[in-house]
Amino acid sequence: MKSETFAKLLLAEKGVFFVPGSCFDKEYYFRLGLAQDSKLFKSGLDELSNFVDEHLIS
Repeated sequence: MKSETFAKLLLAEKGVFFVPGSCFDKEYYFRLGLAQDSKLFKSGLDELSNFVDEHLIS
């Protein structure tokens, strides 16, 4: 899945935002920020895991 598609779908479905790697000429990568409350960050990682299970693991 291309990075922009990944980021838009993840945001729409899970409310989790990543910057698509395509913004930095690094397709199929993404960038995340770590300066967040640790509980909120953990919640976001849990949602990311659910998203990956739903869309990328067959």
